[in-house]
Amino acid sequence: MYGISAWDLKTDPAMKQSRLVIEKSYELYSDIIASGKIPMMVDDIEMAQFVYYLSSHKNMRNMINILNSKGVLLLGKFKDGGLERLYKLMDWFKARDYTPMLFDFDRPNNLDYTETVITMAGLSKFIVADLSGGSVPQELYATLSSFQKPVIVYSDQPAYSMFRDIKRKNRFSFEIVFADEKDLYEKMENSVKEAELSHTQIAHELIDSHG
Repeated sequence: MYGISAWDLKTDPAMKQSRLVIEKSYELYSDIIASGKIPMMVDDIEMAQFVYYLSSHKNMRNMINILNSKGVLLLGKFKDGGLERLYKLMDWFKARDYTPMLFDFDRPNNLDYTETVITMAGLSKFIVADLSGGSVPQELYATLSSFQKPVIVYSDQPAYSMFRDIKRKNRFSFEIVFADEKDLYEKMENSVKEAELSHTQIAHELIDSHG
């Protein structure tokens, strides 16, 4: 299983996944017997991929660096055209060499939705959120209670009271009130530039705080 890349596999439930060797040193089972050592093994193909990344520090470091340099977490409502707008935003960010992430999947079994959002936000460079999404204010509040992160919030109506709460939690917050889709993307260009500057400022402050 060394170096495996396997996503969304659909395997036969009857197929036995057992003792999958992750280390590169062993090609045959006889090699394991001959070595007299117990290699790193798991019992699930997708878990093998995850453990491989964890054990390969360089790959894990590179992956985290990519997310912290290009990752953008998109939060918003899914109903009433909200999901379509989020997908358009994904394409907009992809065209600008970002890696947008949309929370449109089942949560992990051991995390609730807010915890999952916080985890994804921690890996992102900045957050872009539609405040009209019902759960978004709670998700933002919980996220910004955990760490400083540039945040762009957008709405087609002024959300002053909520935005004041967000600003109190995080000074690196930027609000977009837009009239139509064209207006949203024009204002998003400027807000992204501000978020980039804020990301750099946060990084410098962290360096200074650690001497």
